[in-house]
Amino acid sequence: MKGLILPGLAPSFYSEVVEFVETNPHAVKRFEQASKVLGYSLLDAFKVATVYDNEVMECAFFVNTIALTDCFEEQYKVKPDIVICPSFGGMAAAVYLQSVTFEEGLLISYNSSLLSNKWFEKMEEYHTIFIYNLSAEDRQLLIENYKSNGDLLEVVGIIDKVTAICGKAPIIKKLKKEINRKEKCISLYVMYYPIHSQLLSKMKFDIKEKVFDKVEIKQPNIPVISDVSGELVKSTEAFTKMLLDGYDHAVRWDLVSKRLEETEIENLYIVGPKNLFSQLLKNKYPTISLDPYTVMQSNDYVVGGKKND
Repeated sequence: MKGLILPGLAPSFYSEVVEFVETNPHAVKRFEQASKVLGYSLLDAFKVATVYDNEVMECAFFVNTIALTDCFEEQYKVKPDIVICPSFGGMAAAVYLQSVTFEEGLLISYNSSLLSNKWFEKMEEYHTIFIYNLSAEDRQLLIENYKSNGDLLEVVGIIDKVTAICGKAPIIKKLKKEINRKEKCISLYVMYYPIHSQLLSKMKFDIKEKVFDKVEIKQPNIPVISDVSGELVKSTEAFTKMLLDGYDHAVRWDLVSKRLEETEIENLYIVGPKNLFSQLLKNKYPTISLDPYTVMQSNDYVVGGKKND
């Protein structure tokens, strides 16, 4: 069996994907398509976007992922048996799985982000930190120690050797310093708002009512492994629930891994702007990574109508 992973979790900036978005024909086409839908140049907005321009960053990530799936289909010509779409990779997966159109997926991403921004303004005191190489035992001990001091932390993601933890900004700042002093542990980055947190339950229902309920989401044409439960998702209802649960449920890659072990996966294709999952999984499964860097290294793209040799 073959699996396809369309990762989310970490945003990518223009400087990280500039060559891909400016010269790859699939990326150029998709950004032009997106700009027509949004009514402004997404590429121009992406060039100057910061971490606080959530709707631009998320839409650009979505468009880049779709462009990379175009490259994947063109280069490998395989149909996966299972799809996995952690975090906000879910909407790109919905397009790939023909549950929504590109235009619908883009507008869901855009309108959801705008609505999320309003909620995040009320939660400026909460941040999310990503930590590498924190063991399950140390994670539990850390949470308990902080709780005993009245500092509440919520584990919002378990992604192999990466743990995502949400809490109030001063506590996250303190935690970051502690992690950086801890042997073999690394603080990867901090997002300045909560993600996959119970804090966002009301936001999830707001987005469901104002955004998701306005679109007819169809049954995915390939089974999906839920990133929050590890369950095999096949129906429209279950897939929609999975997409919405991503707002207020932790990403549980440990449950996804358990399901993967049961499916006898032969190859995992990892397609997306970031290669975090490639690094995490390459020693466990035969993996093939397709990201902006690997695409541009292949020399199979066109610049100004001429093949780039």
